[in-house]
Amino acid sequence: MQRVQRVYAIALLWMAVVFVGDRLTKIGASSADALPVGLIPTFLTFVQHHNEGLIANIPVPMPWIIVISLVALAFIGRLWWRAMQANDLRGVVAFGLIIGGALGNLYDRLLYGYVIDWILLFGRSAMNLADAAILMGIILVLWRTKESSRSSAQAV
Repeated sequence: MQRVQRVYAIALLWMAVVFVGDRLTKIGASSADALPVGLIPTFLTFVQHHNEGLIANIPVPMPWIIVISLVALAFIGRLWWRAMQANDLRGVVAFGLIIGGALGNLYDRLLYGYVIDWILLFGRSAMNLADAAILMGIILVLWRTKESSRSSAQAV
């Protein structure tokens, strides 16, 4: 039982770190007068961008974005809960990253009507810490899935 509590605490910590870190970096980027700043020309620039659409600024009405976000959060939340019950620390961390990032972006959408993006990659794709956490969580989920399928194949 103690391991389950530890896994649960780690999951909540990851979500909180991502959400709070995302909020703080967005506040900093929104209040920075000197943006844009090119750190690595043609690769990494800090900007102020308001993403009113879905992924990659795809134009979708805000009510639909909210519904899609809530459905995705419910689905990922269920997977997170299953990972917690299975004491799957990698799954708990992965889904915690995704949930923390999704909550950070949902918070922006509900509060401002857009998501604050501040990292511009390759001069084309603006993102934020929440997006990076979601991407890292997805990579961890894929890695976890690949390893579990590999170990299942070896057991046969």
